[in-house]
Amino acid sequence: MESLADKYWKKFLAAIRTGSAVDFPMDSTLVQNDWNFLLYVDKVNKLCIEYEEIKTLYAGDPPGMVRFLLGHLRKYWNNRERESYKIMKAFFMELDYPDLPDNLKTRFDEGIGIFEQRIDYFCSYTSKGLPEINHTYGQLLSTVFGINMQADFFELKHTNYLAKLIVRYLNEHGFNNYFFDQDKIVNGDEIKEKVLDYCSRAIVLVILAQQETFRDRGDEENWCFKEYEHYNNTHSGQRQYLVYKIPSITKPLGAREAIRHWFDYISTSEGIRSETIEFDWTNYRLKALIDKDAEVIDRAREDYYQNFVLGIV
Repeated sequence: MESLADKYWKKFLAAIRTGSAVDFPMDSTLVQNDWNFLLYVDKVNKLCIEYEEIKTLYAGDPPGMVRFLLGHLRKYWNNRERESYKIMKAFFMELDYPDLPDNLKTRFDEGIGIFEQRIDYFCSYTSKGLPEINHTYGQLLSTVFGINMQADFFELKHTNYLAKLIVRYLNEHGFNNYFFDQDKIVNGDEIKEKVLDYCSRAIVLVILAQQETFRDRGDEENWCFKEYEHYNNTHSGQRQYLVYKIPSITKPLGAREAIRHWFDYISTSEGIRSETIEFDWTNYRLKALIDKDAEVIDRAREDYYQNFVLGIV
């Protein structure tokens, strides 16, 4: 059954196209008793005025309008004003998008994809080596999660709590669009396809590097390496890494050359910047580091968007 809002929207668009009044029974009892609908009508009318002002401002400059409108929609999206985002986007899609040249249609669609599909970061880690890593950081993890290192053996053997803590501290900065398999994958999901899809959409790759991260055994799939490769293959332009290392990890001498090169790249001074999480760190020390790294993610998001906008001409 069509909602009042859907019916009103269709009538509103028809009125814009014909230059006539909106043919809708606003004085009916049903309408007047629906407060949410009345708020919706008010928002549609206000955003219509705003949209017409944008059109006037960028008359004769389609690329300028696309750049400005994407920035406007981005503000709504980032502020989680989803209804305003949906209405403003719909005005453009219904009224002006069809007349754009194909190249601008493509750029607008890509811009929308940044808001609706890109994720801030992808956390790559391994559960191999559990429960050792949990016990090694036992004091830190028990302080934060209240884990009993003797009683909670099942959890310690199946959950990488250090990775979970990194994600927790990052998300305290409002990064709601992210990938961490403990949060995003449920039983029955096509795990491989879902993981690689999220990886290709991530702006920043966050890696927790343990000794087991570089394990290379026969036909066993090294998912951390696969995620790293897939991120690189799908990010030919901008790449941003955050690497957290466990102390005293060593180069896997018997591993494939690609794995050894990867180790050098993310674990030595010749490669990308990485931080070592010492075994005696407190939760405050770790949080201070991640607070600083959250700024890296925020800058990467902004740089990604601004570089994209510069290409709209």
